[in-house]
Amino acid sequence: MNDVLSQVGITANQVIIMFILIFVGLICHKFKLISDEGSKSFTNIALYVAMSAVIIDSYQIDFDYSVAMNLIIVALLAFLSHGLLILISTFVFSKKNQNYRILRFSTIFGNCSFMGIPLISALLPEHGVIYATAYITVFNILLWTYGVVLSDKNGEKLSVKKIFLSPVILSVIIGLILFFTSIKLPAALGQAVSFIGDLNTPLAMIVTGVFVAKSNILSSLRKKDVYIVSFIKLILVGVIMSVIMRFIPNLSLEVKLAVTVLSAVPTASTAIMFAQKYENDAVYVGEILVITTVMSLITLPVSVLLGMLIWG
Repeated sequence: MNDVLSQVGITANQVIIMFILIFVGLICHKFKLISDEGSKSFTNIALYVAMSAVIIDSYQIDFDYSVAMNLIIVALLAFLSHGLLILISTFVFSKKNQNYRILRFSTIFGNCSFMGIPLISALLPEHGVIYATAYITVFNILLWTYGVVLSDKNGEKLSVKKIFLSPVILSVIIGLILFFTSIKLPAALGQAVSFIGDLNTPLAMIVTGVFVAKSNILSSLRKKDVYIVSFIKLILVGVIMSVIMRFIPNLSLEVKLAVTVLSAVPTASTAIMFAQKYENDAVYVGEILVITTVMSLITLPVSVLLGMLIWG
């Protein structure tokens, strides 16, 4: 029981830290220290630069066969988790709902990078971030395939080149090469990569705070669909994945915790960028992002607690 409470406590503490950073972003926007253009720049730096550095840095360890096998398992479970979200959201949000594209996208794609990585690194300091990158790789493959199809009303053609030349996927490829060859970056370069990676969470959460400042939370709370998205995204699929993993033999606790947390994170920040790009209602997406992020203060520790209890 002490181990259960310890894991729940670490999760809760990490979520509280993130909300403090979100509050900093809110205050910065209120006092005009961060403009709308500035928040977009912060998002791009976090999404393409800091995230890439985090991934490469996480692979700077000696090759380990069990870690390599767990990477494959996490990737397979990530496909399963996203598959469940696609299936459930398609069943729940029909095309009769004018916002079905937004609601499905917000349900399927979670903040597994910006929120997931700091949570996993706190829970699983040894190999957690590496396992998170396997999940994030699957997320990005689906984001640039199914996510594009879902978002674009005009039927944009998929680009395999765009998928595999995205900074995150390239970083995973570089990281895997370094991991399997046990090549270490030169000391100065490795330290610089680590420093850049440390920007990831603060930048992402501060940008989220800017969206909180711009959103009408009270208006959002009156929309039923927001609660449906929140329940599926923050509770339901995480519990389903915990139950499924309960019956997979010889699955390590590290893998179970990583997949459970990453399956239960709030709506992805990239949902707003996709909404803007494909001319969907970005304000509505922002409201869903804010509400699911706020609710995750409670639901993420609960998801970890339920998972630990399910696994016995």
